[in-house]
Amino acid sequence: MKKTNKFQWGKWLLWLAIGSLLCFGSFIKEDSVTSKISISIKPPSSHFLSKKKVLEVIEEIKLTRPQIFNDKEVDLKSLERNLDQISFVKKANVSKDIEGHLKVVIDQEIPLARVIASTDMQKYICRNGTLINLSKEFTARVPLITGKGTEKIFEKNYFKRKKGRMLLDFLHHIENTPRWKAQFAQITIDEKHNMTIYPQVGKEKIEMGKPNDFLKKLDKLEKYYKKIIPTKGWGTYSNVKLQYKGQIVCE
Repeated sequence: MKKTNKFQWGKWLLWLAIGSLLCFGSFIKEDSVTSKISISIKPPSSHFLSKKKVLEVIEEIKLTRPQIFNDKEVDLKSLERNLDQISFVKKANVSKDIEGHLKVVIDQEIPLARVIASTDMQKYICRNGTLINLSKEFTARVPLITGKGTEKIFEKNYFKRKKGRMLLDFLHHIENTPRWKAQFAQITIDEKHNMTIYPQVGKEKIEMGKPNDFLKKLDKLEKYYKKIIPTKGWGTYSNVKLQYKGQIVCE
């Protein structure tokens, strides 16, 4: 009799434990609805987009485009296309894991410069030559481009033309060269596409001319900083001209 009672008592405890686990599992499932969407933003060093912003857009898509989130399946490609419309999103990749949870990976656009037209229109110039609006979330530390020649930058297919490609190559070089990225604060462009650089350190203007042969011109600027500045001192010259072949003109 005692053995039977012990067996029944053990059986009852087992069912109680199983029931508790089921209830706990149900509780976790209900409590972690938002965790079913995993969001990753690359590169993490840029802060134009937040996970909160991406999640808000997904929730808005759920309400305004219910066909993407139906009861049976999520239309991943349609969701990607909608996320691609967010400013600063270069490409969105959406997938599902084996448990059916959404995994969202966002590649951000990387600005190379900030351009301001005479009409006060402002845009970021991205690596692929696209122009995107400024962000309320974050301000990029990139060179500022001003001047009358900036009007052309806003023209359609500007960066597909020769002058636009040269400027974009120049901006890429600045981005990838730490000393120039730290030194070049502002670039003005005139109607003939001549560039003048205003550095972070020093009061001189640096005339580059057109962006062609910019590597040779930057080599001359390197010589100016390493050979002329140490002997003449900072503030001796107000204008450094690099556009002339084989020479550096300091005034």
